[in-house]
Amino acid sequence: MAGSLGVELFFVLSGRLMASILFEEKYPLKDFFVRRFSRIFPALAFYCLVVFSLAMAADVAGVSFKALPSLMDTLSALTFTINYKVALDSGAMLVHHIWSVSVEEHCYMILALLALLLSRNTVTVARASLILALAAMVNGIALWLNDAGGIHEIYWRTDVRLASVFLSVAVYLSTRNLPEKAGLLSIVCVPAGVALILGPTPDPVKFTLGTALLALAVNCLDYAPTAVKRLLSTRPIVMIGLWSYSIYLWQQPFSRLHGKVPTPLLLLGIAAVALGSFYLIETPARRFINQRWKSIVLRRPVTA
Repeated sequence: MAGSLGVELFFVLSGRLMASILFEEKYPLKDFFVRRFSRIFPALAFYCLVVFSLAMAADVAGVSFKALPSLMDTLSALTFTINYKVALDSGAMLVHHIWSVSVEEHCYMILALLALLLSRNTVTVARASLILALAAMVNGIALWLNDAGGIHEIYWRTDVRLASVFLSVAVYLSTRNLPEKAGLLSIVCVPAGVALILGPTPDPVKFTLGTALLALAVNCLDYAPTAVKRLLSTRPIVMIGLWSYSIYLWQQPFSRLHGKVPTPLLLLGIAAVALGSFYLIETPARRFINQRWKSIVLRRPVTA
């Protein structure tokens, strides 16, 4: 349950951030994708290499662990198609969580396409994003009513779950100049949205009304009381946000040990491996790729 809430917050926060970068700052698309690649792929590739190596070692030793990924599982994770593989054909638990990054990557592509087709016109993009979000929500409800499966089979699919990202994009682009009192929405909507997503409500309610409440809350944070904004800007919160991707990647193997290893030890293990990944893999790779890209851009001839 808590995982569902975390993923939903991740999606609506991502929608807000991407809307700001692509349609307010009007970031060049090539630079946007290079930065997204440098942030996501090197750490993911290293994680997949480690867990697939464990799978091969287990195979050589004649030991079978269903949680370890096959070659197909690994390739699906690296090509951001694992969400559909799990929906259609199951998959190994140690790469299951990559489904949410897959949805995210697909949303980047669609947002870039909107930026090209609609010339980054914020009003038109907001309307298009709202239409896409509503269509995806209706698709999810239709699949649920037709017994197409549970959350894995329905709400891990991009054609359903993109609603969370695009609804947040639409809200952000439509609510950039609100009165200060709008900050009250963030205070009211957060507990309501959390209650819906964590409560015993059907999935279509969680990912329609619950998502809408969280999207409103996140996009009204700029108008929240000063105390709330100060809390969210404290160093521990900022650092957790900075490390969040590495924590997200590496928590999955440790979660398999829940109930077998004391929780404090699990948390320490996750923190140690995630921080190692962040400082030894993710950060150096991101810095190298971005610096190389910057040098390529600077070498280009200036055209009139």
